[in-house]
Amino acid sequence: PVRPRAVICSAMGKTTNSLLAAGEMALEGRVDIEALRTLHLGTCRKFDIPERTRNDVEKLLDECEDMLNGVRLIQELSPKSLD
Repeated sequence: PVRPRAVICSAMGKTTNSLLAAGEMALEGRVDIEALRTLHLGTCRKFDIPERTRNDVEKLLDECEDMLNGVRLIQELSPKSLD
């Protein structure tokens, strides 16, 4: 018989802490997600993730950087932004 499976996902490494720190840095006028970019794209390379998925990851990282630039510009990091 086929048994149901569940996949549990969580942020890699210290991703959550890195995102929170990036938000605080953006409030100080600096946007830098290179550590996050290196971790996630390096993991994609290490596990030979298909190019389409790597491109999706890059788009998400670009979106994250855009959001942090917004935080930098308006000088506000609301609870909604942290979600």
